[in-house]
Amino acid sequence: MKESKSDEPRKTMIFFKKVLPIIIVILSILVMYYLFTKISIYEVLETTKHATLELLFLYILVQVMIVFLLVARWQVILYSQKIYHIKFFRLLNYWLAGWSVGFVTPSAKLGGEPVRAALLEQRENIPFQKALSGVIIDKTLELS
Repeated sequence: MKESKSDEPRKTMIFFKKVLPIIIVILSILVMYYLFTKISIYEVLETTKHATLELLFLYILVQVMIVFLLVARWQVILYSQKIYHIKFFRLLNYWLAGWSVGFVTPSAKLGGEPVRAALLEQRENIPFQKALSGVIIDKTLELS
């Protein structure tokens, strides 16, 4: 039986909603297992035992500010493409989803960008080429 073109978006949604999360969880478990076979948990705790609550709070604050600035940069890039309707916190969600995928993929720095573009296409009705170009411009600025 021949599949129609209307089945493709449905299969893509099933992949992103059901299969991809399972793959990410399995990869995450494998990576964590590998890391804990190479590095003892006691070594990690020894390294962090001198950290104070103030330093931890400062670290978290700086990390949050960095993420907000990266998302703001992406929003400015999208504005330059006349894409104004996406709220900052929706972009933040898309950015975090892409970052999460990129974090567990072998290419690390370049794994989640297609996910960001796909989310813009599927949830914001932006043509994939335009969404991907915004993501590529953002990544180019980050790498430069």
